[in-house]
Amino acid sequence: SPPPDGEARPATVAAWPGHSAEGARQVEALQRQGQALQLRVAAERQCVTREQHITARMWLEKSRAEEAAAEHAARAEELQGVIAQWEAWHASQRRQQRQRRQMLLQGKTSEGAVSWRAGAGSSPPDRLVASLCTDVLGLAGAGSLPDDSRARLADLLIQAADIVRERPRDAAQVRPPGL
Repeated sequence: SPPPDGEARPATVAAWPGHSAEGARQVEALQRQGQALQLRVAAERQCVTREQHITARMWLEKSRAEEAAAEHAARAEELQGVIAQWEAWHASQRRQQRQRRQMLLQGKTSEGAVSWRAGAGSSPPDRLVASLCTDVLGLAGAGSLPDDSRARLADLLIQAADIVRERPRDAAQVRPPGL
């Protein structure tokens, strides 16, 4: 009987009693073929193991990327909400400013604030000057300005009135840049 695996094999099978030289060559060829097949099986197992590791790594990277994408999408949605709030606030501020300006130019006031500052029976120009002094310059009124500053304010208001009277040549002059 042939020796069990792991033990040394004789150089030729012909040394075993009852075997021919041709049979020994066939057995040796089969042994070499068996060893080659074992090497191929081991190589295939290594390839399969390597492919499994690569696939596992790819799935891990994919799941991490999906988690990061979900986090980024949530952050982007949150930031879009903040931007929408800022845009709404900015629009309300512009709307309020436009309303205040129209009320001052038309001589109407909201809640009597400007009339209170300028005096109840004052004219629209008086209220406008009072509003400018109080809201923009932080003064109690035009009377608290020195004479040269009051003259400069009067000149600027005349120039501003001239600008308001002019019709804009095109829409680019009416809208601020970027709007």
